[in-house]
Amino acid sequence: MVGWELEIRWENIPKNRFIFLVGFSQNYESAALALEEVQSDTAVISQAGSLARFLPIDGFMYVLNQWELILLEIDTNYQPLRFGKTPLNNNAETLFQLNDFLFIGTTTGMLLYDVSNPTNPEFINSVDHFRSCDPVVADEKYAYVTLRGGTNCFTTRNELQIIALEDPENLEVISSQLLFNPHGLAIYQNYVLVCDGTAGMKVVDVSNREKPEVVNTCPIPFAYDVIIDYPSAIVVGEGKLYQYDISKLPQLELISN
Repeated sequence: MVGWELEIRWENIPKNRFIFLVGFSQNYESAALALEEVQSDTAVISQAGSLARFLPIDGFMYVLNQWELILLEIDTNYQPLRFGKTPLNNNAETLFQLNDFLFIGTTTGMLLYDVSNPTNPEFINSVDHFRSCDPVVADEKYAYVTLRGGTNCFTTRNELQIIALEDPENLEVISSQLLFNPHGLAIYQNYVLVCDGTAGMKVVDVSNREKPEVVNTCPIPFAYDVIIDYPSAIVVGEGKLYQYDISKLPQLELISN
């Protein structure tokens, strides 16, 4: 690089540019309000993609720096202040929060931390596997991990693993489902949406956690990650975002892209 110019622009964007609002039924708003009522007394779950590398937790920003977990304190002026860091001893890739648990996906396994005190995350346990790329999401009883081969992951293993969380001190992989080249994923009730690369997005029925089953596939040219904001799911593709209605799972209805 031999030089550059810095330019800051402010632009007004008309409301009709927000294409993701197009095509929703009038029931969406009432459904969202109902969901807020239901969720008011339920779990605190990451509202982010499964490939997220930074996550806000109780006034702190948790950030992955490959081999470290860095904590930034966010003050009243929304200025991040470096608070501290903890070594992970693993090549860390992804973060996911469920209540007081922080799940960290690494290339060699899943790490579980207690973040009930957000200033001092405490290591609880880990599940190791062959070297692989490793996003993770979770619900109250299970964690869901995709293992992906190829690129810098140095393996040909491609599957969804389900890990029992009943005893955090003794984590156990209870089942797996073979996939093509899985990337990000999301969980809603008894269904896991898995972005399976060029094989599209898979809907996996996990009502029986010991026998997961692929029950539907969306033919997306390349599915990378998915974020659920019920009753919709936003899927990150290659150069394109897709919005699906997931109110009738395992069926999916494309709303816009």
